[in-house]
Amino acid sequence: MAGGGASRQKSCNACVQGKRKCDKALPACGRCAGMGLVCLYGGRLPSARPSSSPPDGSMMTLDDHLAYDETTPVLPDTLDFAMAEVMPVDCTAEPGFSTTENGFEAFLESIIAPQPQFTAPSDQLEWVIQDSPSPTPILRKEDYPKFGSLCDAYQPWHLADSNTRVSFVVSVVKSFCPSFAQNSCTPFLHKELYQSFMPGCVLKAWTTCSQYTNGTATNRGMVLRVLHENVADLHETADSRNVMTSMERLGRLHALIFYQVIRMFDGDITLGSDAAGDMTVLEAWATDLLKLRDNLDGLARLPQDMRRERPPETWQRWVFAECVRRTCLMAFMIVTLWKLLTKQSPARGPMGIWAYEHRWTLSRHLWDAPGSFEFCKAWNEKPFFYISGFGFREFLECGRPDDVDSFARILLTVTLGIDEMKTFESEPEGQLGSNRQDLLTGN
Repeated sequence: MAGGGASRQKSCNACVQGKRKCDKALPACGRCAGMGLVCLYGGRLPSARPSSSPPDGSMMTLDDHLAYDETTPVLPDTLDFAMAEVMPVDCTAEPGFSTTENGFEAFLESIIAPQPQFTAPSDQLEWVIQDSPSPTPILRKEDYPKFGSLCDAYQPWHLADSNTRVSFVVSVVKSFCPSFAQNSCTPFLHKELYQSFMPGCVLKAWTTCSQYTNGTATNRGMVLRVLHENVADLHETADSRNVMTSMERLGRLHALIFYQVIRMFDGDITLGSDAAGDMTVLEAWATDLLKLRDNLDGLARLPQDMRRERPPETWQRWVFAECVRRTCLMAFMIVTLWKLLTKQSPARGPMGIWAYEHRWTLSRHLWDAPGSFEFCKAWNEKPFFYISGFGFREFLECGRPDDVDSFARILLTVTLGIDEMKTFESEPEGQLGSNRQDLLTGN
């Protein structure tokens, strides 16, 4: 090699950079071939993606690989989420944020999935793929005092009354597909989540939502055909994959949520039957995703000032972790809503999944932050609350209407009631309304 002697590096650049075992195969190692990466040897990065073989079709040699390097090494503009890991993501770190690109690279590297060529001591490999500890059911019906009247007294005509909580929930759930089609986000799917990598199933779901939202009587048959084929493809892909990345597991749940919402409320009998058949799948995939969830154990019981001392390592890491928390909770809410509307008794005992704590972060300032800098500033200066399911006592004691994000507004309205939520939101800026004590009753 000209200019500095022969390189001692034997593994390809991608495996060295990713700290993975390289089988040193030519023209591309097994790991790069499996991930669709450019495989180069010699410590250099390409300025453009070369073809895997020369134009004449002959086999590339090591010298051919090195000849493709024509400029100084550069990093890609976007980082690939495609191999997001299968392990739980710890969203806390020592005090101090990382707002640089290196911080994002560290997050990406922390969720890279091990490839078939990966070797490690048995104890280390077990740590890499182990699931989160199984939660212990600790909640009872008495912990949901405001939901008795909502569930026990439900009648079909309540959907026609816009002042009922059931009607409110149904209207909100129906809005998920138009929101995703028009804004590429929902109250449980952050706008930044799929910016660097979007699983194919999510892109198909977005296309389906767009077509369904803008559909006409003329093209309805074609739209429903696309919906049917995309649902079938989602099931086939999930059934054929032995290992799925974290992003793919989250993405398939997002896709199924959108498909379920369309089929639940379209009004077509066949679609409704299909939705009923996939409710167990929706619940199973959401339950599976709990293995990835950081449920804020320990952090939720800390006072506000101590929570600030344990920020997430990066904004992107927090976005992923919070989307997992919110998506799991929303999926369980949709399953419960379906059982309520179809008057089914719970399938797994009197409490089922609601016997467990499902925590999430209430903060418009964090959720709506447009970038890493704004997120860090909000973390240090604005209030945020760790909510366990529908338990809003801490927030109602000192929270403000300005703190409420779109997801929190849904759950607060379901918990408090429509008129009570309107009263809360009408509080003068900077003042705690006199109705707080009434709202705290039962929370």
